[in-house]
Amino acid sequence: MPTSKRVFRLLALSFGLLGLIGCSLALVGAWSVGARLRRATEEFFEKVESTAVVVQARFVQVQEHFEASKVTREGIAKSLKDWTKREAVERAAVRLDIEKKTERLASTLQQADHWLELSGSSVELVQRALSMASSAGAPADPAAVDALIEDIAFLRTKLAEATDVVTRIRDSTAEKSGAKPLDQRIKQAAELAVRVAATLGTLDFRLDKFVHRLSQMQENSRELRVKTVRRIRLGTIAVMLLVLWMGAGQVALSLYGWRGLERGQTERPPCGERLPRMG
Repeated sequence: MPTSKRVFRLLALSFGLLGLIGCSLALVGAWSVGARLRRATEEFFEKVESTAVVVQARFVQVQEHFEASKVTREGIAKSLKDWTKREAVERAAVRLDIEKKTERLASTLQQADHWLELSGSSVELVQRALSMASSAGAPADPAAVDALIEDIAFLRTKLAEATDVVTRIRDSTAEKSGAKPLDQRIKQAAELAVRVAATLGTLDFRLDKFVHRLSQMQENSRELRVKTVRRIRLGTIAVMLLVLWMGAGQVALSLYGWRGLERGQTERPPCGERLPRMG
């Protein structure tokens, strides 16, 4: 075999073997990267799901406190409405009862606002996480969380209004020197109690609506999780098939070089034997 052909076959065999090594490493790398992406995706959506569960649990607590506060709200309204029917001796005890109930109601509303604040922070974290996932190419929609954030902002605004009105009711029924007559202040407090009942009534409906939206977000998150993991799997399989196809080419190149070298060895004359001269 001429030297040039032998060198060419050696290069083909060398490049083919190097290509096979490279394809093997690429195959392992593609599988490893795909596994890491799937694991990271699973962890990400688990955090989103756990955050949604925490927020839902807090809202259930808020709903329970709102339900329990209905008795207090109705008791305040009834006491204020029946104020004029009370005897002078009973009014002092009723006033103290109203003061205690308004303090309890104000405390309940402040606790609900605190839970809403924590829930808002958690939902904002989910929104930022979805934004990062969307920027990375994942089929995430951070705008789907906007409605939840708006609901929380609305609820906190209404709670602040209701808390302020409850505070005014308590101040109206308190003993104050130089203030308006107590009967006049009680009448004003009764009007404020109606306003509180109307405000908190809208919150009951909005809380139910929020819980429904949160459940919908959880369902969408589960679907997105399945779709994202499926895309990662398909992408990994596609890359591995491409690498295998390239590896087949490297195998063919290696076989070409190896067989060529084998043929060259069989065609070489024995040592000491001279080839016949042409012409």
